Amino acid sequence: MEKKKPFIFLFVLLFTSLACGIPIPNTGSSQPTHTSQPGKAGFITRELDTVRKGSSDFNLADLVGKNPLSDGDVVQIIQGGEAVLEFGSELQMRMFNDTRLNAVKVTSAEGVPLDVQMTLEAGGFTGTLVSDGGSAEYRTPGGVLLRILGTEFFIIYDNTTGITSAGNFHGRVEVDAGGVTYGITPGFYVDIPQGGQPTAEIPIPFTLLGFNSRARELKSPVLALHELAGSLTPTSTFSMTPSFTITQTETPTWTDTITWTPTQTITPSWTRNPTKTPTRTATQTQTSTPCPQIKYLKITVNVDPIRTVSWSATGGCAPFSGTLTSKYTDQSSPYHTYQVTSRSGTVPDDPPVRCEGTFNIQYTINLKDSSGQSWWTLAISSVTFIC
Repeated sequence: MEKKKPFIFLFVLLFTSLACGIPIPNTGSSQPTHTSQPGKAGFITRELDTVRKGSSDFNLADLVGKNPLSDGDVVQIIQGGEAVLEFGSELQMRMFNDTRLNAVKVTSAEGVPLDVQMTLEAGGFTGTLVSDGGSAEYRTPGGVLLRILGTEFFIIYDNTTGITSAGNFHGRVEVDAGGVTYGITPGFYVDIPQGGQPTAEIPIPFTLLGFNSRARELKSPVLALHELAGSLTPTSTFSMTPSFTITQTETPTWTDTITWTPTQTITPSWTRNPTKTPTRTATQTQTSTPCPQIKYLKITVNVDPIRTVSWSATGGCAPFSGTLTSKYTDQSSPYHTYQVTSRSGTVPDDPPVRCEGTFNIQYTINLKDSSGQSWWTLAISSVTFIC
């Protein structure tokens, strides 16, 4: 029995140590653990009017103040709203009215560069990315992938025309569209038609802060871009210089030279010596003349005695085709779509009645001719209802 006492003593000592909270040494190796909040992506702050967020279209909730943003969230800005998205101190985005983001996905950890991915379904935003080695990727329904590697940029998607516009204030912005990858020069922007390739670069005629201010005033980033950059942006370029070819041909002519040769009978003889004299004949060859470029497309709205919408342009080759849409600027879908079959025309427009107040209407025309040229522009008009 005496030999069992040491074992009993050790057991009692171990039990007492656990009960009293005395630490027991661990001789094995251990790894530090990290805690995280699963799915947390960043924060969204409502700054103006209505900002909504949710995990799907069916549970969007109005936001107040600053709220966490999670992977997979849907964000919607309406009724003149404005919001700021923040991903740490590395990426900030300012979103404006009529903007909708979907499928937000963020990868971020200590020592790992920021990686943000999301889909812009309508509207637009400006942004600043200062992450060292980080990136942000944005997709639009037009089949465009935009890769931001820094520093200041803007992205706009017009869901009426299907055109994506991406600008690089300074830094590095890449476009993947139409089977090509293109880096936008700092200080320029490009338009990318749905399913197509980027157009030629266009100088940015505004600052980031200037754009933010106008988008806030117009309650639309799409309208702000059209006003600040001009709405007449060609989607194709055509050369209209005829060429002429001058062809030289040599036509041989024969002249007679009389040579007198004395003989005993003094009989003259004739010797024909051919002399080749070139002459120049100009032949004019004209190549086929390309179709004149579509230019100066504009929309005019008249409200007296009834509301009508007219459009006109110069150039182009018949037949023409396209659409003219009418929509309230605070709504995403047009209330009328008219088929366009001529270079100029007029249609009556009867906006759906709304109560009560003054509402802006956006008219957008897309015009295409038989040679494949296309052009588009828009105009804003207001209507007042008293109920």
